[in-house]
Amino acid sequence: MKGTIEITVRTVPGGKVLTNVKGKECSEEDVLKVMTMGFCGMAASSLRDVPQRLRGQCCKEFGKMMEGTLLDLLNGEAKAMQRFEGKEADFMTELLTRQGEVQDE
Repeated sequence: MKGTIEITVRTVPGGKVLTNVKGKECSEEDVLKVMTMGFCGMAASSLRDVPQRLRGQCCKEFGKMMEGTLLDLLNGEAKAMQRFEGKEADFMTELLTRQGEVQDE
């Protein structure tokens, strides 16, 4: 039987970003992998128009930005996204399903 991971990301007034993750029959590693692939897929989609010769540099700069963000979170200099439970996972489930369909083509 396959596991199910539902993820919803939304913003609320004041600029906070809320994340809801609901998993059934999956590990935290599975959730992290799905979230990472979904995030990287969205980032890659926005870089599709970048010329081939510049893609490596763009990815490197993106990686440095992510490194800085992760260090800020670990050092307490930034706040992590709030995780919550609820019904709002439908949107991200649909988004990830569609992205998976595109990647399968």
